[in-house]
Amino acid sequence: MVIILGIIVSIAIPRFTGGTEKGRATEAMGLLGDLRTANERYAAANNGNYLVEGACTGLDTTWTTIKNFGAPACSGAGTGTITMTRTGGAYSLQIDATGCLCCNNLVGTPCTSYGFAVCPACQ
Repeated sequence: MVIILGIIVSIAIPRFTGGTEKGRATEAMGLLGDLRTANERYAAANNGNYLVEGACTGLDTTWTTIKNFGAPACSGAGTGTITMTRTGGAYSLQIDATGCLCCNNLVGTPCTSYGFAVCPACQ
């Protein structure tokens, strides 16, 4: 009986944690989409130039802090890319000017484990 319970737990826990993590990331993905839209408006009003500033505060939108992710960062290169890093630093999610959303592994391979497209998936 103990062996059967151990097998069930070894299968169920990774599936549960993966689903939980995807749920946490969904909130960040929604915010990244909103910020991308605001960055497109910024570029339209500035001769096609995206915001070149780290904190994304120059965009015409507001957001609240997301519990499991750090503040969004707009690309300093003016590429329209916006990134949010998972609290604890295991991975980051990024969206580019075309709307392609991908994941960067920072520690281990959480992106693959959680089923996210690994950057540079958009290229």
